[in-house]
Amino acid sequence: MGNLILPTIINDDNVWECHLCENFSATSELGKNNHLAAHRKEEIKKRALPLIIPPSTKLLKKKRFHKIRSNSDGYPGDIPLAMPLQEDTTSSSQENQRIVHHKIDVERIAILDSFAEPLDAIFEVDDIDDAFPKFEKLLADLSSVIQEHFHLSKTNSSQSKKPAASAASKAFDPLNAQAVQKLYKWNRRRCIRNIVNPNFSRCPVPKEDIFNYFKTSWAPPKSNYNLPLVPNLDLPPVIDLMSPETIASCLQGCENSAPGPDLITYHHWKACDPRCFILSKVFNICLKFKLIPAEWKTSHCILLPKKGDPALLENWRPITLSNTIYKL
Repeated sequence: MGNLILPTIINDDNVWECHLCENFSATSELGKNNHLAAHRKEEIKKRALPLIIPPSTKLLKKKRFHKIRSNSDGYPGDIPLAMPLQEDTTSSSQENQRIVHHKIDVERIAILDSFAEPLDAIFEVDDIDDAFPKFEKLLADLSSVIQEHFHLSKTNSSQSKKPAASAASKAFDPLNAQAVQKLYKWNRRRCIRNIVNPNFSRCPVPKEDIFNYFKTSWAPPKSNYNLPLVPNLDLPPVIDLMSPETIASCLQGCENSAPGPDLITYHHWKACDPRCFILSKVFNICLKFKLIPAEWKTSHCILLPKKGDPALLENWRPITLSNTIYKL
């Protein structure tokens, strides 16, 4: 072959051995590198986070169906609505250490307590002479006591004729936040009405014309209607006696509105008789006699403007202000 020298063949099996495996040896460097790359992939796989495959929608629906089916087995009345309550494991020593909150002793207005006994006598005793007139006199005294306690007085005719300057100075200002909040707390409907129509004007029509107009409108019909007579039937009473709790629930739901001729509002009744003991006696006496006091039938009528010419009475809406005890 001339001067050519052939490389010597190495027959040592330890040259391409893996230092991580005991019984592995490659026949070439490429085989050893591929083997070491496989080791590195296994190491990366061990260090990496586990791969979590979310369940499919079909599997979730299947699990939900089995859960609903297991809960719906059996009679519906046998299924408990909630888990049973756990037993109270608190010791008696902890119960003795509970903080006791004392109630605040609020002073109660007792101006109507003196009327309880006379009202009970009128309701329970049947042989009292002129019982209903005495009842009306008692109610008049009761209203006078409330008016004196809250300093309620009817404005005289001389005081009602005030100059235009003083009336304008006391007009409602919708931009006065304090006045709006005070009026809203006292009477929400009146507050909204004053905000919508702050320039409230009085009816310019003379009082005599107003009286004649509404007298004609509210007069009874001239034609007589013959209604069929109802036979005397033994019917049960329409309403039983009123309890103080029932009247108190109605009183709490009443919004403070404009008072009637007695100037007593719902706020005054809540302050004087919050548990409605006196009011229940008054209403039960009315049920006993099947009458109401004549004072309750009187009311004040005010006119609210509508759209149109204010000189025409058709453009004014009348509102009747009755006593709050009668409306209650």
